[in-house]
Amino acid sequence: MRLLSILSFLCSLAITVVIIYGVIMMAGDLMGLTTFNNQLLIVGLAFVLLSGLFGKSKPRLSMLVLFIGFIIVIVN
Repeated sequence: MRLLSILSFLCSLAITVVIIYGVIMMAGDLMGLTTFNNQLLIVGLAFVLLSGLFGKSKPRLSMLVLFIGFIIVIVN
């Protein structure tokens, strides 16, 4: 059980780092400094991370947000 908790934390941390990197790259793309074409990936990962916030209080909404985020990541 403890291993799953650590693994869940590490996955959440990795997704957060990817989202921060994506936001920085999108800001650079907006200013014309870089080219970044993975906006849908960042939005999908944000939805996946957001689904964890709902968790136990609203399980149906959490599953819906997780499903939408997963579909957006797959589409990208």
